[in-house]
Amino acid sequence: MRAVATSAQRTTPAQDWPQLGRDAQRSNYSPLQVNPPCYIWKWYEVPFASRAQPVVAGGRPFIDGLDGVLYARHASTGTSLWTFAGDGSAIRHSAGVLSDTVVFSTYDGNTFALNAATGALLWQRFTGCSATAPLMDAACHRVVVAATDGRLTALNLTTGAVVWQYQSNVPVLTIPALSRDGSLSVSQCMAVRPYRVPFKNGQNIRSHTASTPLGRHGTSFSSSLLQYLGMDRKYKPTNIFRIRKP
Repeated sequence: MRAVATSAQRTTPAQDWPQLGRDAQRSNYSPLQVNPPCYIWKWYEVPFASRAQPVVAGGRPFIDGLDGVLYARHASTGTSLWTFAGDGSAIRHSAGVLSDTVVFSTYDGNTFALNAATGALLWQRFTGCSATAPLMDAACHRVVVAATDGRLTALNLTTGAVVWQYQSNVPVLTIPALSRDGSLSVSQCMAVRPYRVPFKNGQNIRSHTASTPLGRHGTSFSSSLLQYLGMDRKYKPTNIFRIRKP
């Protein structure tokens, strides 16, 4: 099957990898052919979460540390460009970059937006304890953050203002992803008969039981709906939530 690039994939510079999976669909697709040797420098200075993936934009890799610091380095040489210490808690997943703004969330629940070139703080917003990477939505100029308290928050990328928020009351431990038609989906491992709740602007409009299990990295898309699977406190999947994008 031949892969068809989305508009975002086509407009992202070939050498960039600006968010987890490279694009909002988490396709992990790059138009570049990478031949061995696959590295030109190494860096061993700080511990990183095993799930975290460095992101690259504008010739700068952005690397999240379990020490709570975001590191920006030079892509060609590996030299340090700047560092930013968040709130002191661990950064447990990747950052995201869009429009010269780099965004990351911490385990203490704060989401930070920085100038990608200088590391200067643009805004900070409490969005809940996060163990996932942000979704950078270029079409709406938003960032979407999932929290372990069940919160899903869409923020204006420029100001950090809350565009909408939904509280599921079950931990969200998976990565938001955007479908080709503009829907957002998050899935979780070991899903057994979850029930699905579609929403419009964060309000429940109907629900039904889903009978198809989802794999650890499975993603479910539907037309112009926001979806995610929550986990209960015993880390068993409970709900798939779908929210129609405003």
